[in-house]
Amino acid sequence: MIYYYRGWRLMPHIVRYKDHGEEIKEPRQESEQYFRDFEERWEHFELIDIKDADYTDEQCRRLEHVKHLPEHYGHMIEDYVKTGIFPEQDDHPLLFLELKQVNKALNESQSKQDEYLLDLEFRTLLLEMGNE
Repeated sequence: MIYYYRGWRLMPHIVRYKDHGEEIKEPRQESEQYFRDFEERWEHFELIDIKDADYTDEQCRRLEHVKHLPEHYGHMIEDYVKTGIFPEQDDHPLLFLELKQVNKALNESQSKQDEYLLDLEFRTLLLEMGNE
C-alpha cells in the first residue's frame, strides 16, 4: 500500500505485525519506536519486524504522474505504481496517462519508420546514380 492520508506517497517502512492474532504486512511511515510503544500499550498487538521499503526509480516516477488523483481510486493507483500496468476497464482514471503513453510509443515507432524510409530512399538514389 502506498497511500498516505494527505495524498499519494511512498511509505518509508514495511511493517509486519499481528493484530488480534491476524498477521498484517503493510507500508507505514511511523518509526520502529512508535510500534514498540504501541506494542507495550496494547496486548493484542505484536510487532514482528520493520524494514526499510525499497522502491524503484520507475515506481517513484509513476507515482509522480498520479499523485494528483483522488483517494477513491486507491487500488487502481497502487497497482499501477507498483507494476506499471494500467487497469483493464475502459474508463479508468488513468486512461489519459495510458493514452499518452500509447501515443508516445506510436510517435516513436513512426519516427523509426520515417528514418528507415529516408535511409532506403537515399540508398536507392545512390544505386540509381551509380548505374547512370
